[in-house]
Amino acid sequence: MARRKAAIPACGLGSESVTPYLPVYDVEYLGDVEYSLRALESVVKVHRRLRAPATFCICGGLLDQAGPRYAELLRDEMFDVHSHTYSHMRLKPTDDCAERVDLRQARDEIERTAALLKQHLAVTNPGLRTPGGFYRGLRGAKELLSLLVELGVPFVSSDARGPQETVPSPLTEPYWYDEDGFPGLLELPAQDWHENVLKGHNPVPCMWPPVLPWGYPNRPPQTPQEEFEVYRKSLHGVRGLNLPYYSPPMHPWSIYRFNPQARTVELILEEVESLGMPITTFSAVHRELRARRETPP
Repeated sequence: MARRKAAIPACGLGSESVTPYLPVYDVEYLGDVEYSLRALESVVKVHRRLRAPATFCICGGLLDQAGPRYAELLRDEMFDVHSHTYSHMRLKPTDDCAERVDLRQARDEIERTAALLKQHLAVTNPGLRTPGGFYRGLRGAKELLSLLVELGVPFVSSDARGPQETVPSPLTEPYWYDEDGFPGLLELPAQDWHENVLKGHNPVPCMWPPVLPWGYPNRPPQTPQEEFEVYRKSLHGVRGLNLPYYSPPMHPWSIYRFNPQARTVELILEEVESLGMPITTFSAVHRELRARRETPP
């Protein structure tokens, strides 16, 4: 497979571009660092073998425990690395987590992780992937949005649930937090199934009727091929929709539990290649959309 470069084509109605694939992996599982490292290595090996870019959002607590070992896996020009908070902290109250967010703790989680990313991976001004994700992202959470802007967070990926905090996520496109008064902060939503929920590793309510036009599977997949078939429908469905990207949430720990060789990841990347879909990263999307916003019409 030829080496790909992160790229995002022109988006918007009327574009003739093919929707890019944006692989994003939430690196967590703080309770067992050795397991977390093995799981991450399995995903990294597939991406390196196929020369496919990827974005990894890592919990700072893992870097605190084994920073050099994570850095060895993630230090690659193809890889884009950002924050997933320090301890996998939920940053917005939801129906299943109604406790008010402690902004002092949130500040500490974001600052500590940013410092560790700079120390171990030379990452400056990382974006933030919020654990769990929320319906409509951080809209309305003005105190938290203000904190993110104060800390220099360039973008957040928090919009990752359907109505009533369900899955799968709708095909929501990126947006700026203009209505909340923070026009410089970009939201990069996730779409479709969280693979850990699809496989039944974490219970989350599903939305009915389906929010995706190609429907839902009638049971959790039992093999990598069955799991791939779910995402294959989505890849074919989004390819011609001219979206800025397609990005289902992925988790190395869950991928590894299902198949230690990360076979589903391999099948998805091969299908992306066969469909002629570019592969992009969070940073590439952020740069492109910011440039468009700052360019006069």
